[in-house]
Amino acid sequence: MKKGELRELYQMMFPEYPDIVTVKELREMLGISRKLAYKLIDYGYIHAVKIGTTLKIPKISVINYVMDNRENYGTVDILYGSRSKEDLVGLDEIQNEWTKDKGVNVYLTIDREQPEWDGHVGFVPSYLKELEFSVDKTVLVCGPPIMIKFVLAALQEMGFEKTQVYTTLELRMKCGIGKCGRCNIGSKYVCKDGPVFRCDEVDELPDEY
Repeated sequence: MKKGELRELYQMMFPEYPDIVTVKELREMLGISRKLAYKLIDYGYIHAVKIGTTLKIPKISVINYVMDNRENYGTVDILYGSRSKEDLVGLDEIQNEWTKDKGVNVYLTIDREQPEWDGHVGFVPSYLKELEFSVDKTVLVCGPPIMIKFVLAALQEMGFEKTQVYTTLELRMKCGIGKCGRCNIGSKYVCKDGPVFRCDEVDELPDEY
């Protein structure tokens, strides 16, 4: 796979994760134990850089690993929406490469009809319910807060448990390294404990969120 394709792939496959992830986020992304996560790093399968006492992992390294081990990760369904066709990042590569990748299903939608677009038209939450995905999946959600709100509601309506759904609180982040204290919600620091949280974890946060 070309570097450009990998770039677009990590933007789509793990959109709610930042470009640099922690070991905790690596474990969530791959569904692995802490021990295995450190083994993958130690053996060089996942590249990481140590900053102070914390390991920082480029997200593209995780994508590389997933694509090299597709048999371990089942089917990947990507639902990607934007306001217009022009706002769909890397559309040519998505249509010409991703849709031909075995085990990856891509669903595109734009908010309003426009010339030269023969794909789906409609908002992401509504399209999500139309697609009727099976509820045996892990779901990763990112985007504008208002979209996330309605997507999470749609997923719950479809029968997904909150323990299956991950979303991001990165809009709360400030310094990003846990020093300024401005991203704390109760006892949690979004930049250090997140920014990705499982939805049942979000429910446990104080109402200030």
